[in-house]
Amino acid sequence: MREVVHEYGVKLDWMDNFVQQMDGHMNGQFMMIPDDIHTGTRYICPISENITAFVVDVEYHQDVLYKIRNTDTDFVCMHFNLTEGQGTVKLHDHSIPSSRWTYNIVIMDAILEQDYQVKAGSKSYLLHIFIKKDTVRNFISALPKHGALLDTIFNPSKHTFIKFDNMTPQSWWLMNELRKIPIGGPLFDLFCAGTVYSLLAEYIEKMKQAEIIIQKVVDEDISSIFKSQAYLIAHMKHTFPGIPFLAEQACMSPTKYKNIFKLLTTHTPNSYFSTNKLIGAKEMLEKGGHTISEVAHEFNFPSPARLSELFKTQFGTIPKNYLTRL
Repeated sequence: MREVVHEYGVKLDWMDNFVQQMDGHMNGQFMMIPDDIHTGTRYICPISENITAFVVDVEYHQDVLYKIRNTDTDFVCMHFNLTEGQGTVKLHDHSIPSSRWTYNIVIMDAILEQDYQVKAGSKSYLLHIFIKKDTVRNFISALPKHGALLDTIFNPSKHTFIKFDNMTPQSWWLMNELRKIPIGGPLFDLFCAGTVYSLLAEYIEKMKQAEIIIQKVVDEDISSIFKSQAYLIAHMKHTFPGIPFLAEQACMSPTKYKNIFKLLTTHTPNSYFSTNKLIGAKEMLEKGGHTISEVAHEFNFPSPARLSELFKTQFGTIPKNYLTRL
């Protein structure tokens, strides 16, 4: 596995070190990387003095582990990820899947050390947005519901800026429209800038409806929640174990457990469990050889009808139609 220790940033002074560690070089705004690592395109698109976009559209031919260690921490990273294959964010020795069908938005304070591992054979399409914290403050200050919380949100002694989330249908559409434009040149730069601002506006609109939980998350809490997520995924063919049991495992009160779980994932524990159960059911259908009734039984849904109802809510179509498309 190739390991690349690097940093990101709104400023462009990190790029040379990145491409050198990938045995490549810069060609204008393009990163030229050897084909034995991956084929495809990496492109830097400055949006403004406060926002930079990094577009990645590649197919990997070997496993790569990116170790992100930022020295400039005055920005927030927003990763919109439509990777087909296996991509994993690692924090504190715990792993969370991040790809097209799992958490496809990851938002991190640049101060956090993070790893991202991608497997050979994965087809990655990502839009990384690096945005200055003052700009984020200006965006959030426009929200009457959250403006008063700004000093707490950006106080590292009180709050850890980290989110694992999923795209809205509008964000999916914006990403797919950007993907249709050939990467590079003034037209793409203009379209990319419009997409970035539209995605930010879409996410801010989502925040209007969201509850921001203000709580300092220490390393031990992050580790406990990641272990809890791993437990829920390992037992997704069972029934939901209940908040009291999960909180006791995490050595937290039920209230603290629910708050920190939602802070890190934007899901309640029950929602996280149900979403992964549906992803597991979808993968079983994709493998073929199983009826919808068999899948419902395997994943402990009350009935095939209930599976169909939840499947349509999650993926926009019922299992029968999904199988037909496959």
